[in-house]
Amino acid sequence: MFKIPAWEDDVPKSDAIALPIMQKIKKKEKSTPEKKEQPKVANNIKEKNNKVKANGPKKAAQKRKIEQNPTNKTKKDTTPNKKRKKSEDDVEIPESQNFDEVLLNAGKKKLNQVIEKDDKEDVLFSEKKQKRNKKKQTNGLSNENDKNSNSKIVKNQNNKGNSEVTGTTEIVDRKKARFKQLLEKSSSLRRPINTSNTGNKLRDRMLERLKAAQFRYLNEKLYTSSGSEAQQLFQNDPNAFETYHQGYQLQVKKWPVNPLDVIIKKIMKMPKTHTIADLGCGEAALSRRVPHKVRSFDLVATAPGVEACDMARTPLLSASMDVTVYCLALMGTDLTQYLLEANRVLKMGGHLLIAEVESRFDKVEDFAKEVERLGFKLKQLDKSNKVFYFMEFTKIRDPPVKKAKLPALTLKPCLYKRR
Repeated sequence: MFKIPAWEDDVPKSDAIALPIMQKIKKKEKSTPEKKEQPKVANNIKEKNNKVKANGPKKAAQKRKIEQNPTNKTKKDTTPNKKRKKSEDDVEIPESQNFDEVLLNAGKKKLNQVIEKDDKEDVLFSEKKQKRNKKKQTNGLSNENDKNSNSKIVKNQNNKGNSEVTGTTEIVDRKKARFKQLLEKSSSLRRPINTSNTGNKLRDRMLERLKAAQFRYLNEKLYTSSGSEAQQLFQNDPNAFETYHQGYQLQVKKWPVNPLDVIIKKIMKMPKTHTIADLGCGEAALSRRVPHKVRSFDLVATAPGVEACDMARTPLLSASMDVTVYCLALMGTDLTQYLLEANRVLKMGGHLLIAEVESRFDKVEDFAKEVERLGFKLKQLDKSNKVFYFMEFTKIRDPPVKKAKLPALTLKPCLYKRR
């Protein structure tokens, strides 16, 4: 900080007068702007007086008029100022003091005020710093106290927590023991569930569906191909024949009557000395259920005692058999050749037994008439069953030699529906 030079020696003391004077001048400039024109009016009056002196007594009347006008204006302008009350800031300006001195005193006073403000700000700033340092010190002490207290609390909590954990573990162990006891009691009362059976049932169902689909495919192939073509099919894929017969056995379980049972009843009434040719035997079930001598033939030998061959060309000798059986075996497009082969191997008066699905016939009587043209005579036609037709023929002659006289036997393919 610097010291202010001693103004008092050279300049008279008039600080208390300068500021109010300046404020008064500013207020007058704002409130009464017309007063600024007064010195101009006075100067104009003086000039006009001078002109009157120069011109002489002729223009005395004009001079009087000029003097009267400014006085009236000044009276109008000054009347509100006379009525206004004097405030504390209004100070009378002494006529002896100069305007420059007033300005100097005002400037001096402003400088002193600025210096005092700076000093006050320095003092306040230093006080604030001291307060902040004190706060930091107090905060540091409080933080240390808090840490110590927190550490104590944490230790106490850990001790309590350990004790609580041990207590809770004991409670949990007790509950587990009780729960185990309850489970043992309930398990003794409950019945065990066999999940293996449910899984096996589902697996069996899926396998049955798969086998049924394969059986339908092979069944269609057999009904739409000749005997030699079917034989080649099963020779190339022996597993296909097994799947076909497995599907066949599944279908047999769904039928109301097994047609093989009806045929066995008829054979059991015949003499035991009769020899039987089972054409399209499958697994040779007939040979195991009757006391007669049976020769079993099929496209593939899947069981012991079965001879693999085409049903239209068997290895049997002519007129060597007493009975020939076609139980659901008239398949393919060579039905005429199958029945001609049956006529060849049968003795005169021998029996031809046929069992077929009724849906394959338009009229079963028409089919029987066509079979009679091959040297057979219809002995019995059983239509009592809703699913199957049973026919019994006897051989009365050899078939015609000329092919033109042979009938073209056909049946509808037996197509099993999806279930």
